[in-house]
Amino acid sequence: MKETQIPRSDIRRPRMPSLRFALLVIIVYFVSDRSLLAQGVSPRSTDPRLRIELFAESPQIVTPTGIDVDGAGRVWAIESNTHFPPNGYQGHPTDRILILEDTDHDGKADQTQVFLDGLVHSMSIAIIPVWLDSDGFAAGDSKPQPPTTVFIATRREIFLCTDQDGDGKCDEQRSLVRLETSGNYPHNGLAGFAFDAAGHLFFGFGENLGANYKIIGSDGTTLAGGGEGGNVYRCQPDGSKLQRWATGFWNPHASCFDSFGRLFTLDNDPDSRPPCRLLHLVQNGDYGYRFRNGRKGTHPFTSWNGEIPGTLPMVSGTGEAPSGIVCYESDGFPAEYRGALLVGSWGDHRIDKFVLKERGVSVESIPQPLITGDDNFRPVGLAVAPDGSIFVTDWVSKEYQLHGLGRIWRISARNSADTVTAKEEITGQGASTAQLVKALNSNKLTTRRLAAKQLATTEAGRDVLLDLIQANQGKPMNRQVYEARQSVSPWLKAAPAGPLFAGVDLADPFQLTAVIARIVTEFTTVEGLKQLWASTHVLDLTQQGTTIREVELRQTAILLAARTSFPQDSTLALAGLNETTPAICRLAVQWVGEEQLKTLRSQVEKVLASEPMTTDLFMACLASLSLLDGVAPAEFEKTPPSQYLLAMVKESTRLSSLRAMALRMLPPAQKELDANLLQEILTKSTDFGLRSEVVRRLQHTAIPERDEMLRKIAGDESIENGMRADAIAGLAGNGTQTKLTEPTRDLLMNLAAKGKRLDLRVEAIRSLRSSSISVSGHEPRDVEVANRLKQLVARLPQEAQADRGPLTEALQFAVGRRDSVPPRQLQDAVVAMGNSPPPAHQIESGRRLFFHVNGAGCYKCHTVSGRGGQVGPDLTVIARTMDRKKLAESILEPNKEISPQFTTWSIETKQGTVVTGLLLGEELNGDLRIGNPLGELVFVPFKNIETRAPLKTSIMPEKLHELMTASEFLDLIAYLTSLK
Repeated sequence: MKETQIPRSDIRRPRMPSLRFALLVIIVYFVSDRSLLAQGVSPRSTDPRLRIELFAESPQIVTPTGIDVDGAGRVWAIESNTHFPPNGYQGHPTDRILILEDTDHDGKADQTQVFLDGLVHSMSIAIIPVWLDSDGFAAGDSKPQPPTTVFIATRREIFLCTDQDGDGKCDEQRSLVRLETSGNYPHNGLAGFAFDAAGHLFFGFGENLGANYKIIGSDGTTLAGGGEGGNVYRCQPDGSKLQRWATGFWNPHASCFDSFGRLFTLDNDPDSRPPCRLLHLVQNGDYGYRFRNGRKGTHPFTSWNGEIPGTLPMVSGTGEAPSGIVCYESDGFPAEYRGALLVGSWGDHRIDKFVLKERGVSVESIPQPLITGDDNFRPVGLAVAPDGSIFVTDWVSKEYQLHGLGRIWRISARNSADTVTAKEEITGQGASTAQLVKALNSNKLTTRRLAAKQLATTEAGRDVLLDLIQANQGKPMNRQVYEARQSVSPWLKAAPAGPLFAGVDLADPFQLTAVIARIVTEFTTVEGLKQLWASTHVLDLTQQGTTIREVELRQTAILLAARTSFPQDSTLALAGLNETTPAICRLAVQWVGEEQLKTLRSQVEKVLASEPMTTDLFMACLASLSLLDGVAPAEFEKTPPSQYLLAMVKESTRLSSLRAMALRMLPPAQKELDANLLQEILTKSTDFGLRSEVVRRLQHTAIPERDEMLRKIAGDESIENGMRADAIAGLAGNGTQTKLTEPTRDLLMNLAAKGKRLDLRVEAIRSLRSSSISVSGHEPRDVEVANRLKQLVARLPQEAQADRGPLTEALQFAVGRRDSVPPRQLQDAVVAMGNSPPPAHQIESGRRLFFHVNGAGCYKCHTVSGRGGQVGPDLTVIARTMDRKKLAESILEPNKEISPQFTTWSIETKQGTVVTGLLLGEELNGDLRIGNPLGELVFVPFKNIETRAPLKTSIMPEKLHELMTASEFLDLIAYLTSLK
């Protein structure tokens, strides 16, 4: 469930009400419960081969959270009675662990037993895996095991419960991990169990609303912090050897492993930056969120999708408030479900399937709705039963406060065969070596793992496993080999480590993280790190595979490792500040600010006044200086960036490049940027870059004087041609004008017909074309423009031969004679461009097209260096990850590959309206901000939302190439290729 701040006064337990009032509350309470459940529509499966059926409902269990299923098929669930009880709550006073059984095999729970009572703020439960014993040793140990061993997580403690005599009651309770903190929010504490093949226990800890904390293991190991956000930890099953595994979460509420040892976690809340995240966790991984930086998640030093080097991206966005996850590794569902992740979305009343696709050494995916329900389906926990079915706890109501409702559902195949448990599958016939080898091929992870562990207990069995590993050397890892490797790992020799950077793709953020960890381990002195840093300056760039980008990535790894090992060492931070690469400077600037290295303040100011400058580095410098001034990062986040930027634009003593950067980043509607200020800059500044920025800003502003100011520049032959071209492009309009003014039309027609420069003539024709085209049988917006352009078409034979081709293409397109060039032909033309850098004039033409109202409208959704829309991905450095062919493909085939964080969502309102777009933000009250395909921001009130579901299509419109000439398409690709 998504976290929302609730005043402490609302969670105090009320005084005992009078008997008469209490009876009235009970009557109303349960009548309303039955009414709500009766009115609801049962959730349904989108896969006709699967069904979802009710297993239990209130009063058998109310407000359930965590769930697991034991080897006998019994369902264990947490009944929450302490998660924000309302005034007058008449339910049980504490949380309970309930065991629910279907003894007559009719698909319904008919027997309920209380295993444990007296708990507070309970979230997660896990039955010990069949391949472990209660002390965390491999199955097959000679010690007798108790009938039942259960892990339970409350907000403040993880403990182990054992049922020694098999009566379904907890006989012994042992504390494993405890939390000491003043934080008391019910579901941002300890939660979310997962076990790896070696038997380690993993669990999550939420952001704790920034409160300081200590997490203490059973052996006294203590890890402290506060304000950094949520973390995931690893320990032995007995609570010893506690260590932080990964950081940078809001609330890692639920986790699971797949059959290849990959750990996945659900980040339960994105605050104002949806979607919530499905994450692949690796040791030392940093997933970017910092609570101390502010709850909006927009601080320059907060990362949600690996935007900051050293942080890791999401596998996919998820539905709202994801609370339960399983990796399906059983045989109860159709074969294609094996290896898929199933995720419950409390807020979107849906369970999604995620099919994993390799991305570097990690994976990516998109959500596919599997189970959908109405507003009263609120899945929390998921668990796979021995027969391959899945059990789901259902909170039922959207209310966070306790409400007396609750359900448990069972998802199963309509045509399911009888199955046996993992132990029965292996031990039913004596568990010979041959039978164990056969069991290694089971569809069930528990069976494979138990078989591998039992094989590893004998020399003959280990030989079988080692032979299996040897036979598969050099082949892609499969499930059987993975289990074999894990089981005999003590007998395997570790491969010697090669050279630090050899064979590593540092552009892959997961490989970068691994290299950073290796540097931390191998370079344990400041002097050693300095020598490693110096080695990057003597790299031979003529050596095959070594590029400026490779040098930057190596420096990134070294700098981040240096900060990890020696956060207060100013000499290493200074080395980063002295680099000319913006990305390296940015990391060093962040280091200085966050670690309060105040002696380097002047160096940060020097970086701010230097070139080259990027918008990312620009904002990082401002944030770092703010931290050095003692301003809390959350306060910086609350301050609109425009407040800093506007002051810079107005300061004439500031470096012109900084003023230009600030001007570019201000929104078009910034009212203080009026004609007087912009004209003052144009008149007084001699800097071409700053003056050009004013002209480009005028293109999309709505001030009344814009046309007049642009006409003066466009028609002045003494002004630089590049600036004139920008002014001509701006005269096409700002996207809100329906018709060109007469003076603007006349100037553009004159430039198109009689201009002295071909590039300016083509630019003028492009600015006229929206006025000349007939749409759906209607007359053109401006018949005069249409007629005069047709006259220019008739005069084409009189043009100079060198000019005739470009003018013909531009004019024919402008008058509507558009013979669309097939995508395949455009792709071939892109390939023919070769790998050499495109000429500057082509890049500039592509830039003007990108921001042109008569082009494909790229600027409406995408940002480049601070200018543009916020709906689609920032393209400032897109050429680092996409070559020309890939860039062209993304325009020509937008649905072919969709990045997970840019999944398109369909929001259906209760009024029947459907809003399609990207989730850009969410207010504290649940209202959504949606970016639609036109680049517009649409607000959808939470109270109006009926359903929301992911789509498989991109928000990027199809056939965008038909809005451009072939030459314009190639110019656009040239421009995008230059964005590094």
